[in-house]
Amino acid sequence: MCIDDFFPDVEEFKSLVKNEPLYTAKEFDALQGNTSTDTKDQSHYVGVRSSFLHDTNKKAFDFIIDTFQNKLAFFTGNLKYIDTHIHLRPKDSVDNPDWIHKDNYKGDDYTLLVYLSDTNLNSGTGLFDDNNNLITDFKFIKNRAIIFDTSYNHMSMLNYGNSVSDGRLTLNCFMKLLED
Repeated sequence: MCIDDFFPDVEEFKSLVKNEPLYTAKEFDALQGNTSTDTKDQSHYVGVRSSFLHDTNKKAFDFIIDTFQNKLAFFTGNLKYIDTHIHLRPKDSVDNPDWIHKDNYKGDDYTLLVYLSDTNLNSGTGLFDDNNNLITDFKFIKNRAIIFDTSYNHMSMLNYGNSVSDGRLTLNCFMKLLED
């Protein structure tokens, strides 16, 4: 699913998260107490990302949940949890290149990405079949949200920039639904 103009005011949301510290995968692991050595699990990622916003930034998290309830109300009563991060994927990720992967590392059901940076039509997210053939892609349009089942293989189609001000900045949400 693709939803343009996701946040009522994307600049307001960005102002709420502008001072969030961003961590490499190794730093994030240390914060979370994760000792996994699997370089392809959820805690190993390209670029840098924030801690869980529900722990570090209540205003930003509430902004996300309010928007989520307005735009995706059909999920609201069915959520067990939603983990949220700000994620920067800069172009210079040579030491940690992007790869086709799935986000269901801890049993998550859906991934929601919101593109926060200025529009870059050379970037986006690709969804792939089990043979890593591209099924479809979503262009990186500022304030566009995409939501997909975590069983889909996917990958960033282009990482760019060097910082929060010029790089590929997204809000990443990982959701688990209540079981029937």
